[in-house]
Amino acid sequence: MDRLQLRILILVMFLTGSGCYLSGQLSQGGRPLENEESLKSTIPIIDIVSAPLEQLLMEGEKKSEKLKRLYFAKNFDLHVNPQNSGRWIIHPDGYRIWQLGIRSKGACSLGVIFSKFHLEGNARLFIYNEERKVILGAFTNQNNKMTDILPVSHVPGDCIFIHLEVPWAQDEYGEIVIGEVAHAYLPVIVDQSIKDGRYESCLQDIS
Repeated sequence: MDRLQLRILILVMFLTGSGCYLSGQLSQGGRPLENEESLKSTIPIIDIVSAPLEQLLMEGEKKSEKLKRLYFAKNFDLHVNPQNSGRWIIHPDGYRIWQLGIRSKGACSLGVIFSKFHLEGNARLFIYNEERKVILGAFTNQNNKMTDILPVSHVPGDCIFIHLEVPWAQDEYGEIVIGEVAHAYLPVIVDQSIKDGRYESCLQDIS
């Protein structure tokens, strides 16, 4: 299977919102650096306009009946990166931090796929919910793959935050582009166990 075919397979499995959601890559652990309370409320947020719940359920039911698998999410195209969205701040521990919120009102959870993911050096990325009770990451250069994409598991709630940390002494962090966000209209992850704020994924590394 060549690189293009592999990318298409991963995207189809992840973005259809079917069955158990792909985590895509195994995280490296750790926790994101904390912000001052006064800064948390000023993180820029992108709002995604979703369809009414009744319409989403109807569309999902039709897909489920046709393809014999559970559809629980609707996907929305984005092209978001640190150059066109979010904000950079300086952390006193010697890091530059890029932050961006993504909100889709009414979502049971949100999933993200990075259409471009290639980190360099000691840069690391986290995704967490509004209360920081669920944290995915760190994702680092250990997660770089030949496909250049990173599908990430759903995080509960209708607002999530992307958090990229780059050591101040490091000039380049690589490249990341958020290409898709999945709005889950069914609470399919409620039965997954949470340990220390982290989901125990039901899927393995697909690299």
